[in-house]
Amino acid sequence: MLSPRIRIRDISKTVKEFSQEPPSAAEQLRNELMPWVDLDEDQLEVFVAYVEELRSIGVVLQDERLQEALNGNPQNIEPAIQAVLEYGDRLREKHEAFEDQYHATHCLIKALHEGWKPNHAN
Repeated sequence: MLSPRIRIRDISKTVKEFSQEPPSAAEQLRNELMPWVDLDEDQLEVFVAYVEELRSIGVVLQDERLQEALNGNPQNIEPAIQAVLEYGDRLREKHEAFEDQYHATHCLIKALHEGWKPNHAN
């Protein structure tokens, strides 16, 4: 009986697969939830820093319109997010909240398109 031959190419491929670093949080977010986002790594890292807060107010990351707004307004990502989070804080102070996930997501989309800025420096 002949034993299977081990090919150098197969060994090299396996070693390469095991030696790769795990994806960053930004890459993982893009791959799993936001496949249409076409931001560079730095812009995506800024967005990732706010993901949990955005989820907590009801923003739906998978919303295609949100992903399009991010792609179209990369220069305004952080100020827009801060402005929406600030708005969410003001609602909470009044014992209110965003009406639903659509409302929170739409606010962020609008903030990105219109260039919202936070009132207070965060």
